[in-house]
Parts: sequence; structure tokens; C-alpha cells
Amino acid sequence: MQNLCLYKSLAIILVWVAAPAPLWIWPPSLG
Repeated sequence: MQNLCLYKSLAIILVWVAAPAPLWIWPPSLG
């Protein structure tokens, strides 16, 4: 059960990192 909680928090972190990814990849390639 503890592993499930760990995986859930990891998934949340992954979403937090992946969701704004276009925003922090795009500007350098623009300029």
C-alpha cells in the first residue's frame, strides 16, 4: 500500500514537470 502512495506522488511530480515542458522548451528555440 505504501508503494501505491509513492507511485501516486511520483506520477503527480511527473505531471507537474511534464505539463509546463512546452513552455520551458519553446522560448529558447524561438529566440
